Amino acid sequence: ACGTPVVLSTGIDSHVNYRDGKGGAYFTNGDHRQLAGILIGIVNDEPMRRRMEDEALRKSNQFQNAYISKRFLEIIREAS
Repeated sequence: ACGTPVVLSTGIDSHVNYRDGKGGAYFTNGDHRQLAGILIGIVNDEPMRRRMEDEALRKSNQFQNAYISKRFLEIIREAS
């Protein structure tokens, strides 16, 4: 996301990364009213949007190669 709040539908597997409510939101696949409510909320609530932007930036670190490699090594060492 790199600092941009993400909005995904449950029709996309990656929505599970946002179940914690940080850095983005998800809506039930096909529920356009729910999607509209989320988007309107993000646009109208600047403090919430800023918080989501900060959370999205922090969350994006989990998907960088350096972080993934470090976690992989930690898991390997724990298993050894």
